[in-house]
Amino acid sequence: MLRIAHRSGPVRYPGQTIVSARQAMEDGADFVEIDVRFTKDGMLAISHDDHAGYVFGVNKNISEMTGQEFLTMRHKDAPAYPSHTLADYMRSSISQLLLHVKQGGERVYDIMDEIENYGYTDKVVMGVCDAREARMIKTRNERMRVLGFIDENETGYINDFASAGADYI
Repeated sequence: MLRIAHRSGPVRYPGQTIVSARQAMEDGADFVEIDVRFTKDGMLAISHDDHAGYVFGVNKNISEMTGQEFLTMRHKDAPAYPSHTLADYMRSSISQLLLHVKQGGERVYDIMDEIENYGYTDKVVMGVCDAREARMIKTRNERMRVLGFIDENETGYINDFASAGADYI
């Protein structure tokens, strides 16, 4: 059994922060799950929700912000904690990341580029919701681990993910 710290394990610290991820790893998590989105200029932002209101108190979608705008945000209930990018997590040396890819399609290649640039191929599982994305990832880099997210009512997609080469479903 694997223990996955959802949203970086927000038990003691705000979710989707490096400090909460470090704490989750110290507490025995096998993976730290984070949600990856794109800003309008292509920065890989960590945010569960597309809208920044819930976490950051900013009335704007992440996809409508520049990377610079995203990086200026602080957690509304804990302003000591900043927003983070995927690069921030990899620079912090937190390994065993489960990336929930919120915006996929051809953009999975941009995420893979970032992962490969940081030498994180063996430290990441890419979680996708579409078997085509799983196939794209595995075709480009068979070493990249892939998790196929399926809705509990869509069990027919298990075979699609399996044939696409997903490592986990």
